Amino acid sequence: MDENFLFSFFITLITGLATGIGGLAAFFVKKYDIKILSFILGFSSGVMLYVSLTALLPESFLLFSKSFGKFSSFILTLVFFIIGMGCVFLTEKFLPEELVDNSLKKTLKKDHQIILKTSFLMAVILAIHNLPEGLSTFMAILLGGDISYPVAISMAMHNIPEGVAFCLPVLFLTKNPKKAFLYTLLTGFIEPIGALLGYLVFLPLIQSGLVGSVFAFVSGMMMLVSIIALYPAFRKRIGSVYCLVGFFVACILSALMFM
Repeated sequence: MDENFLFSFFITLITGLATGIGGLAAFFVKKYDIKILSFILGFSSGVMLYVSLTALLPESFLLFSKSFGKFSSFILTLVFFIIGMGCVFLTEKFLPEELVDNSLKKTLKKDHQIILKTSFLMAVILAIHNLPEGLSTFMAILLGGDISYPVAISMAMHNIPEGVAFCLPVLFLTKNPKKAFLYTLLTGFIEPIGALLGYLVFLPLIQSGLVGSVFAFVSGMMMLVSIIALYPAFRKRIGSVYCLVGFFVACILSALMFM
């Protein structure tokens, strides 16, 4: 098997397992804290939004431009971007929100229920979006180019707070730190699995010059996940200051990665 293929897969695996570092929070956080959860959601969203709009989306257009004209490249980028957003939208719509609500009403204030419910929904969506996220990291390394390692580093940096964002809702709902950490660590393996499955799914498109579809699709998913995470906090002003601080810290660090 091609050495570059194996190396790209290895980097994707390491990047995915960075989620487990965030999962260690299960052993240190002893009680529900709206400030921590809001900051983590803001930080994770900031990285996803920055990487999505400043790295993956432009790279998609450039890759399409190698095979198509500017207008066609723009349309193709937009189409796959919208498809990615649509996948997240459908995922969020079909999640069992009522089950989450019932488990929260017993212990938390109504305002805090909103943030924690959103965090739980985010945890499920984050696990699902690890599939295309792993594919984008894998493809970035495999194809090389200016964004390859910055994307991998940004994804790893994003996966640590993402691990916290996944871990804490599970911890608060299960009251079991070991389970919360284990489930969080397991989500890290979704990225290399997504890299392989996604590569096989997108292989016909890649071979036909539509490699930009991968980055546009992932960009759409990551952008909408970011919006889903931030919207409840600002709509109700629940932890919005901490969420905003986390968001801007993430954007600054991400910008430094791409300098």
